[in-house]
Parts: sequence; structure tokens; C-alpha cells
Amino acid sequence: DENALTADDLALFPDYLVTIPADRNDASENAGLIDMLSAGLPVKVLVQQTDLLEEASIGTGHFAFGVRSARLATTAMGLGGMFVLQATSADLYALRERVQRGLACRGPALFSIFAGSPAAAGDLPPYLTAAAARESRAFPAFAYDATAGENWAARFSLAGNRNAGDDWAVDPLEYADDDLQRVTEPVAFTYADFVLCDRRHAHHFAVVPRDRWTSAMVPVADWLALTERQAAERIPYVLAVDGSNRLHRVIVDSRLVQATRRCVLLWHRLQEHGG
Repeated sequence: DENALTADDLALFPDYLVTIPADRNDASENAGLIDMLSAGLPVKVLVQQTDLLEEASIGTGHFAFGVRSARLATTAMGLGGMFVLQATSADLYALRERVQRGLACRGPALFSIFAGSPAAAGDLPPYLTAAAARESRAFPAFAYDATAGENWAARFSLAGNRNAGDDWAVDPLEYADDDLQRVTEPVAFTYADFVLCDRRHAHHFAVVPRDRWTSAMVPVADWLALTERQAAERIPYVLAVDGSNRLHRVIVDSRLVQATRRCVLLWHRLQEHGG
């Protein structure tokens, strides 16, 4: 009878596929999702997310700026005994082998995918907002395979993230100064830069004219590395380019700076999992 079925027997049966679209993320039936995964049922769960920035929760004591959305995969990973993949739609082809491994595993698997934010992107297609979420550590790519080894470093992978050993991904920015001289400087793409891509959150920023730039202004990534006393004397900013290709400094308010600090702390935890 059914009580005599072995693991090899059960592996012959098809797995259940559960898909949770973005508009059903908060549905009441999802309350049993973690219980279903931890029970070891042969189920593959795909959770699609399209908004990481939960503005309404700021200041209410709840998770702010999408931390709740990004914690689903880490919560499932902490239960062990399953396969977990967090990625954006921009990563899926590059991570296709891990997707296949998750689908082929005998136990439960969770795929938490950020598909971009079509309602908030403005001029950016969802594919680019998805890539920006991964680059900014707002929704980093990682995989956890409970069967891959005997320790966290063997079971966990941050493959797919640029500069995975650093706080932020860094690229050279080249531009012409007021004297039309070429200037090249390294620029970190932070969580604050990701939020700047979303027009709904423009009120967290203020453009500073070039003639008002001062030595007290520092990039957000550098500001976060300062001591509390040093930070109190500095103003964090990100760089932006307008429609006429002019470079601007855009200062960031305290709430968004706090969210950016929280983002990098969560990223540090993922780095620790990878050894």
C-alpha cells in the first residue's frame, strides 16, 4: 500500500507545481507556504514579485523598502532540507543550470523571482529594473542546495552577483567636467541608486545645482563607511544624468539612507553564508 512506498518509488511520481503571481503575494492561502516546504512534500513553488519598494510601510514599524519580499528565500533557506533559488528575471538564463537542478531535485524547491517593476519603471523596461535590483543588492541572486555538501559554504552560492566579495558593484564613470576635460571615477551602484530609478520615490531625493556642490558631500557608499561622528558632518548623494546628459548630484534623505544601510547588512549576512 502507500505506506510501503520508498523514496525511489515516490521519485517516479510528478512533482506539484505551485505558482504565486505578483498580485497574489499577500493572499491568505500563502500563509501555509513555509509549512508546505518544510514538510518535505515534492512541490516546486514559483513566487513572482514585481515590487520591492514598499513605501507605505516606512515609519510604521514594519519592514520597509521591500525587505519583506527579499526575505522569503532566506527564511526558506534557514529551514534546510530543500532547494532555494532567489534571482531576477535578468538572471534566469545565466542561472539556467541551477534552475534545472532545482526542478530535478527530489525534495521541495522554492524559486523566488523578481520580474521587474513595470508600473514604477517609467522609461526603463522591467528587464532593466530587475537587473538593477540585483546589481544594487536589493534582490541579490543566490542558490541553496541542501544536498550539495555538509556545510553552508558548499550548499550556498552567490554566483551571479558582480563584486560578490564587496559591499557594492563598482563601475568606472567617464564624463567631461566644466573645462571639457575627461574625468573618470569609480562609482558604486547602491540601493539608493536603485530607488532613484523609481519615480514614485522621487520625494526621497533633492537635486543640488553644481554651484552648490561642497566638499561636505560624499557618495552614499562612502558615507555608509564613515563613523557616526564623521557621517553627521557629511551629506550623502548619488549621481544622476538628466535628459541633456548633464551630471547632477542628488542628495538622499535619512529614511532612504537607513534602508540602504539595512540592505548592505542583509548582504553581509548572505556573504557569511557563502564563507
